[in-house]
Amino acid sequence: MAGADDTARLPRRRMGALGCLVLVCGMLAGPVQAQYPRMAPPQAGRSDSLRVSVRKMDVNLVRTPYYRGATSDNRANAKDDWLQLQVEYQTDGAREGWLDEIELVWHVAILRKNQTPVVMSRSVTYVDIEDETHYAATYVRPKLLQRLSGTRRLSRNDVRFYVEIKVDGKRVADSYLGQRPQAAWWEYQPPRVDRRDSDLLNRLETPFAPLDYDFYEQIKRDASR
Repeated sequence: MAGADDTARLPRRRMGALGCLVLVCGMLAGPVQAQYPRMAPPQAGRSDSLRVSVRKMDVNLVRTPYYRGATSDNRANAKDDWLQLQVEYQTDGAREGWLDEIELVWHVAILRKNQTPVVMSRSVTYVDIEDETHYAATYVRPKLLQRLSGTRRLSRNDVRFYVEIKVDGKRVADSYLGQRPQAAWWEYQPPRVDRRDSDLLNRLETPFAPLDYDFYEQIKRDASR
């Protein structure tokens, strides 16, 4: 999980904060301090002993991967940072030790000084989920980050992050990164926020797709939107 040092700048792999941000509309107040997981009771249609929990949430800046020898122009290089949202979660007690599918619904807000916040939501379904620890990630592309943050560097205090985990369409766990919100900001619509749902990308839509293949669960392609 993104650390508690909210005074340092975001490194390439891990974010630190630049200080307090003037919160637009007062709707997402509070610095990132902790995560708040919740677990729903078992639902019909799956094993009554199924347990799903969010163990860790991370917000990182990661450099575009560079594949040596794979460029067509010697002026090309990897110089930009992506916003990576990563979740570590645990499943246990599935029938025969496997779930056919699990759905993660990602919600992220990026705060902008004196401007309307940007909110993105994305549902991604993963398949063949064994009882163990799992990792998943979504991304925001570099140019959009630069456009939203302007001349200043993005900080942890600029990001709000909430994830829901569903099995058979029923929420079985969820977690916040940051202070527990007073309102469901991920449900807000324009003009209260600027919605950019299509700009939250799964791994298959990024240059990170071929990396660490066995570390992440397989995305169900026809349900990646």
